[in-house]
Formats: sequence, C-alpha cells, structure tokens
Amino acid sequence: MTPTAHPTEDIIHVLFIQDDPAVADMYKLKLELDGYQVAVVANDDQVLEAAARTSPIFALGMTRGLLRCNAFAPPPVLATCR
Repeated sequence: MTPTAHPTEDIIHVLFIQDDPAVADMYKLKLELDGYQVAVVANDDQVLEAAARTSPIFALGMTRGLLRCNAFAPPPVLATCR
C-alpha cells in the first residue's frame, strides 16, 4: 500500500486515544497510510499534554475508559477534560 501524499501545509494532525496497543497501532497505520499525522495516547490523562504538543485538527477517542473527555470534539473543547 502506498501512503497518500499531502502537501506540507495540508498535513492533518490527529490525536488518537486508545488503550489497546494493537488497536492503536492498526488505526495509526491506516490513518498514516491515508496521509494523516497521528499521535496516540493510551488514556485521557495524557490528552491535554499530547494536544498541546501536537496541535491536532481533531481528536478521536475509541476506549471505554474515556469518561472524562469529549474526545470527538475539536481541540478547543479538549480544554474541558477533567
């Protein structure tokens, strides 16, 4: 499979929250092959730090333990994580 190329200014940063390493690796690989730049965190305690570091366009959470964040919201809403 060949990764999709995006011009540098069109790189879309994604923050992916997933506590299962196998699932995280699978989705990260798929998203990267589609041209996204992906940062993965294992739990919602790491979301704000990772969001500040990576400046994602959006965050996607796929874990049952993600109870304190609205991880499907754009980054400004991530500030409501507690």
